[in-house]
Amino acid sequence: MTDQDTLVLIAGLLADIAKDPAVWYVQDLRPAEPPASAAGGLKSLVTSIFGEYTPVASTTVITQTVDNDTYQYLIETVPDGSAGVDYEWLAGVFLFGILLYCLMRLLGGVLK
Repeated sequence: MTDQDTLVLIAGLLADIAKDPAVWYVQDLRPAEPPASAAGGLKSLVTSIFGEYTPVASTTVITQTVDNDTYQYLIETVPDGSAGVDYEWLAGVFLFGILLYCLMRLLGGVLK
């Protein structure tokens, strides 16, 4: 095969690709309903006092261009690293732990 034959073959393949319309699929992988879980022990106690921990989410814009049409989608994502950590919830749990520790120390000193 010569270089010219190769170029003609590639041009034919590119023409076939250009004729095919672009097809895009968006698939939502989130479950329809959250799974039912029976938390027990310390986890259920912490959840009943402080509520469920949910990471900080931010809105992200996804832009797609299909056949000279631009589509923008807004989705909720959790940022990477420490940006997605709910520091208010963690601080509440930490301060409650300190308060409980101090209360137990005070109670132990009174009973002694």
